[in-house]
Amino acid sequence: MATNFVQEGKRIYTANGSGSDVSSGGVLVVGNGIRIAIVDIDNGDSGNCYAQGVFTLAAKSADTWSDGDPIFWDPDNAHLTSDPTDATPAGIAVTAKTGGQTTRNVHLNVSLGKQVTQSANSIYVDGGRDDDYTANGSFEYPYKTLAAAVAAMTSTRNTLLILPATYTLTASLELPAYECRLVGIGALPDLVKIAAAVAVTPLIDISPASLSSTASYYLSNLLIANSETSQVGIQIDNASAGKKILLIGSKLEIEDGGTAIDVDHAGASDAVRIYINNAGIEIEGAINFDVGNASDKLYINNAVLGGLITFKGDNVASLIRLTNCIVPHDGCAVNDTKTTQEIVCLSCKAVTGTTYTALDTNDIGAGADFTETIID
Repeated sequence: MATNFVQEGKRIYTANGSGSDVSSGGVLVVGNGIRIAIVDIDNGDSGNCYAQGVFTLAAKSADTWSDGDPIFWDPDNAHLTSDPTDATPAGIAVTAKTGGQTTRNVHLNVSLGKQVTQSANSIYVDGGRDDDYTANGSFEYPYKTLAAAVAAMTSTRNTLLILPATYTLTASLELPAYECRLVGIGALPDLVKIAAAVAVTPLIDISPASLSSTASYYLSNLLIANSETSQVGIQIDNASAGKKILLIGSKLEIEDGGTAIDVDHAGASDAVRIYINNAGIEIEGAINFDVGNASDKLYINNAVLGGLITFKGDNVASLIRLTNCIVPHDGCAVNDTKTTQEIVCLSCKAVTGTTYTALDTNDIGAGADFTETIID
């Protein structure tokens, strides 16, 4: 046992500072939770209380709730309620309640983990929920699909916090024409998996019709499962955007199948810049970048790249910078005869099968016009 262990926490010796005597089975409000007195505790005295367990308590007759809903304790009226106004979190309901019932069972304090102080810009998504409720994007009542969550986004409520589940799209997930974030909640990106039927491509579509200013799209801690050869994982098209588009990724796993990331331009439309810091996680498919602006950039740090990086398009300068990456031998970057390209590789390795070697010029590219810098 750990040397700093104190107790299990099921029973806690608690001071009664309520101003009134509390009988055995009575409720003491303590901070942001409640405890149930095991013995009679006079005001000003202390005694053992339960901090965990399931208990039957008085409930507001008019209220209704479902099994698993968060429940609160109204100290002024000494009963459970579904209304958090001027009430203290009590736990989650163990059984549903209908109007007229005056007692209900509550699982003490387990809902306290749910009482998240939610940022005004966040929307929760939980594809693992199968119960009935009216979703509003809160932690307690999250949306069940990514499509519904994106539809609820606004320019100020623009962050999706996505709980572990597999989210199977029935159509491309079109991100809005303003800065937004899709963040997977979990220790590993494969806990939050975005998949789709074969006919759906791309899975994530960043093609805003019009932008009022530069827009950043943040994708973090996600597995994008574009597992079919016909599927694109992330599509970026700024032909109509009128402003710069930034894709900022971290811990972004993209499965082998079709193209991982595809960038389209229309002439010299505003730049597209991609910045990915990947914590050693694999991007298996190809990255295709149709260059259209002198400020186009692709920066990837600490990733395992399984496919070609192809720059093509207009005869304008572009930049690839790879840092601490593992790239396929003889196929890191390819361009066509129209593209001026600068490739910088810092502390990268090439791989053939299970053999890793120092990067050389043969690993970096083929094409008519490019410069390369390799730094070990």
